[in-house]
Amino acid sequence: MRQPVNTQRGLTLIEVAVVIAVIALLLGTLLPPLVAQLQIREVRDAEQRMRVIEEALIGFAQSQGRLPCPDSDATIDGLESTPCAATLPTNQVLVGRLPWATLGLPPSDRWGRLLVYAVSEEFVAAASPGSIAVLNNGRADLADLGCGTVNDRGNGKVAITVADGSNCNSAGASPGAAAVVVSVGANGHCGITLAGATLVADGWDCGSGPASGTVDEFENVDGDSVFVARGRSEGGAGCDDAPGSAGPLCAFDDLVIWIPTTVL
Repeated sequence: MRQPVNTQRGLTLIEVAVVIAVIALLLGTLLPPLVAQLQIREVRDAEQRMRVIEEALIGFAQSQGRLPCPDSDATIDGLESTPCAATLPTNQVLVGRLPWATLGLPPSDRWGRLLVYAVSEEFVAAASPGSIAVLNNGRADLADLGCGTVNDRGNGKVAITVADGSNCNSAGASPGAAAVVVSVGANGHCGITLAGATLVADGWDCGSGPASGTVDEFENVDGDSVFVARGRSEGGAGCDDAPGSAGPLCAFDDLVIWIPTTVL
């Protein structure tokens, strides 16, 4: 009896190549939106964490009558370094790490980096119970305005900086920011890990690097009293964050919150 002829055949190389090309096209179309959605979810999670931090700082002020000192000693333990102000008031802003353990919070931001924390020195010592609120008496009271001010720097940016010492917290001064918290964002430029390692950014030395006057992200990690909050941008060649610059803005994905003295 004659056996039937097997008419089945495999895919040719051309057909395999077409299938691979179709799959690659589909992946190329679907992956970017998926990655973008994941990034959006990360940012939303990070923003929620920042809101919790803001509430924790206000709650600490309500219960303790002051804001916490930064964690600024050599040991990264999340505890406020006290006393953080030897002489009060000096119209200064104290800059360090967020005292997460003191506040009962997770130790880092969404991406595992420690949070930068700055506070007006006027607000780290509680008012004496029963004392009369006296302007510039070195204790947080309803007359204190804080040393942080919010100014427009152009290019859609907002700078949080320290007012002149002779004007800070003086009669006629405008209410400013009592505290600032910064997350260095997903790119991690000059962020510090829980192990104490600094994530070096391209072209920066994360201390007093060449980008100090032209890159907003550097302003948020250089340890001084100036901070910048603005919209996200990808950066690129020839970028310049200087006020009034016509060039494209440099990369920025920091998350910045501040507590106005009026809230306290």
